[in-house]
Amino acid sequence: GPLRLGEAAASVQFSRSIGAGLGTALVATVLFGALALRDPEAVQVLSALVHRTPATGGGTIASALVQAEIRDAFRAVFVAIAMFSTVGFVLALTNPLRRI
Repeated sequence: GPLRLGEAAASVQFSRSIGAGLGTALVATVLFGALALRDPEAVQVLSALVHRTPATGGGTIASALVQAEIRDAFRAVFVAIAMFSTVGFVLALTNPLRRI
């Protein structure tokens, strides 16, 4: 009832925070996993970009290859996000429709 509204709001916020943390961890795992499978050097370059440190690397051809691998890894991330969203949508459809 109305007396437990604060508890319900707090549990919803807690669940959203946990879900956001888990989602971020899963997406980062997919990103770095996809990069590591293709080229471990690309992981180092992306990590350097994230930490804003100068990346050591070869010439422009190597740089273009690493950029292509990073682009492909981000494609894998967006496919994973689309799958997560689809699963969430299907789960939301399975919830019973009743008034609390």
